[in-house]
Amino acid sequence: MTRKIHTKLIILASTLLMVNTSFSQKPNYTANDKIAPYTGYFAYGSNPGYFGGYNNNATSDKLISDLFNKINLHTTRPALYDAFLEQWGLNVRISEFDYYTKTLGMHDLTLFLNEASDAHRETATITCSTTKRSLMFKNMYQPIWDDSVNGKTPINDQNYFAAYIYKVAKTYGKYVKFYEIWNEPDFVNNGNIPLLTKGQAGNWWENNPDPCDLVNLNAPVTSYVRLLRIAYEVIKSVDPNAMVTTGGLGYENFLDAILRNTDSPDGKVTTDYPLKGGAYFDVISFHSYPQYSLSAWDNSCSCRKYQRHSDNAANKVIALNDKFNAVLENYGYNGTTFPRKYAILTETNIPGKSNAGKDHIGSAEAQRNFAIKMFVLTQKYDIKQSYIYTIGDSKDESAIDPNREGFDAMGLYYNLNTATPATAKPKDEGIAVKSLSGFLYGYAYNASATAALNLPSTVDGGAFTKGNETRYVLWAKTNTDQVENPTAVSYTFPAALNVKTILAKQWNFATTNVTQTIIDKTISLTGSPQLITVSTIAGVNDDKLNASAFTLFPNPAKKEFNINFATPMNKDVKLSILDAQGAIVKSTILPSGQGIVSIDDLRPGVYQVQVFTGENIWSEKLVIAE
Repeated sequence: MTRKIHTKLIILASTLLMVNTSFSQKPNYTANDKIAPYTGYFAYGSNPGYFGGYNNNATSDKLISDLFNKINLHTTRPALYDAFLEQWGLNVRISEFDYYTKTLGMHDLTLFLNEASDAHRETATITCSTTKRSLMFKNMYQPIWDDSVNGKTPINDQNYFAAYIYKVAKTYGKYVKFYEIWNEPDFVNNGNIPLLTKGQAGNWWENNPDPCDLVNLNAPVTSYVRLLRIAYEVIKSVDPNAMVTTGGLGYENFLDAILRNTDSPDGKVTTDYPLKGGAYFDVISFHSYPQYSLSAWDNSCSCRKYQRHSDNAANKVIALNDKFNAVLENYGYNGTTFPRKYAILTETNIPGKSNAGKDHIGSAEAQRNFAIKMFVLTQKYDIKQSYIYTIGDSKDESAIDPNREGFDAMGLYYNLNTATPATAKPKDEGIAVKSLSGFLYGYAYNASATAALNLPSTVDGGAFTKGNETRYVLWAKTNTDQVENPTAVSYTFPAALNVKTILAKQWNFATTNVTQTIIDKTISLTGSPQLITVSTIAGVNDDKLNASAFTLFPNPAKKEFNINFATPMNKDVKLSILDAQGAIVKSTILPSGQGIVSIDDLRPGVYQVQVFTGENIWSEKLVIAE
C-alpha cells in the first residue's frame, strides 16, 4: 500500500493563558497492567486540513470548524507540533479548542503530536542514498523525570520530547481524549517494502525496518518505541484516563516490530528498558486508503481482477483492523494475558473522482456510499472513532493532480481553496455524512438486534439503539467492479419483529427532508444505504397500545372523519394520510390528539392514516367513499 505525505497544519491564534505548573507523579503501571475504560460514544469525525484560500491565512481555524458543525460532525483531529508551539507560544490555540468543545459541542478530540523545532531536533544523521538528519527529538534517552530539581516540573526539561508532551498535556488535556504519537511513523516512499513476506530479504516481520525507509522518522523503530514510552509516562501522569495511541499506522508488520522491541537503542530487554512497545499505548490508531487494495492478481488469466466499489472499499478498512488485532492478540493483548487495546481510524476515504492514468476507484456515488458504509461498519466492529480525510477538496474536480492519486478530491466539501464561508458547498459525501450522523448520532451498535434481522448474504448493515428505540442502516451489496447500483434486493423484516410500517430515508435526507413510508414489512434495497425506522404492531416504545391504538369514524368516510385514541393523548400528534403508493397526500397537527380531519379534497379510494406522537407511529386503514 502506498500512502500520502501530510500537508502540515499551521494555523495561528493569539490568545495567551498561564500554564498550569502543578506537579505530577510518574505512573506506577503500564498498558500491560490496565487500560482505562472508554465510556464515550461514537462521534463522526474528520481531519481539518488547511486551506489558505478559504480563510486567507487567518489567525484562527474557527472558520474550518464551523464547516464541521454544518454537516453534523462531532469530533476532529487537530495537531500541535513542537515547532509550531515554539514559534507562536504554548497557548496559541486555546481559544480554538474552547470553540471546538464549548461552542460547537465537539468531544473526545484526537490530538496528534509531531515535529521537533530545529533547536529541539536531533542532530545525528543516517547514511542512505544521501545523508539524512534524524527527525527525532534531541536528548530522548536522557531521564524522563528529574523530581522537580529544576523547580518547575517533575519532568527533565532537557529531555525535549518529555517537556513538550508535558506542556501540551497540562495546557490542552481538558479538551483531548486521544493523544496520537507521531503521524504515520511507518510511512515509506516505496510501498512494496512493507509488503514483503516472511523469508523475503528485508521483510519487517523478521527484521526491523531500515531507518532509511522510515521517511517520517529517519530513525530506527526503537526510537519510535522510545517516543511511545515517554508520551505514555508523561500523559498518564497528567491524566490517567487519557488514551495514548500509536500514530496512524498502515502496516501490521510495523506494529509487530513495535511489539517485539523495547525502547532500548538495540531493542533488547534490560533493567533500564524492561518492557516492549505494547506497554506504552492504549489504542491502535490506523489509516486506511482502500483505493490501493481493490484488485488482486488472478493466475487463471495472468491479469489483475478489480473490485472497485464501495462495499469492497469499506470491507478493506475492516480487514486492515482485523490484521492489527491479529498481531496484538499474538503478543497477548487479548483481554486475558494483557488488556485488550482499543482502535480508532484517524484517516480514511476514497477519491470522489477517478484519476486519468490510474486504475483507482473514484466517483461521487462511490465516495458517498463508502462514507456511510465505513461509518456503519467501523461502529459494528468496535472501532471507537472514525475520521474522514479530509474536510474539503484542495482543487476543483477538473484540475485534480494525477500525481496526488485522488487526494485532491477526498473532501466533504468542494474546493475550499476557492470558497468562502458563504459559498462553501458540501459534496454528496458531505451530505451523506450529515444525513447519517443526524440519524445515528447517540445511537450505539446493537449486535443482538442486528442478528435478529437475519440478513441474507446479499444485504449488509446494522441496528443501532438509544434507549428503547432502534434504528437501522441497510443496503444491497454489490460485487461487480465499478458498480454502485446492483440489482435491487427485496428484504423482509422477520415476522418476530412485528413490523407494520417502514420509514426510509435516503443518503441525501439532510437536504431533501423526504421520508418514504411503506405500509408493509418489506423494503426494496439498493447499493445506496437507506436509513430506516419502523413502527410495530405494538408501537415502537409502548406495548400497552396495539394496532387499535386509535379508531376512525365514520369509516368509510366521505367529507371528514373523527379520530379517537384508546388512551387519551396529552400532547399534539402529527397525522398523515398516505395513498396506496405510500405517498403522503395530506398532513396536519391534532392538538392533544383531538380533531376532525377534512378529506373532501381527496379522491375516493383506500388510504392509510398514520399518526406520530414523537415516540410511536401507528397506522389504520381509511376508506373514502364516493
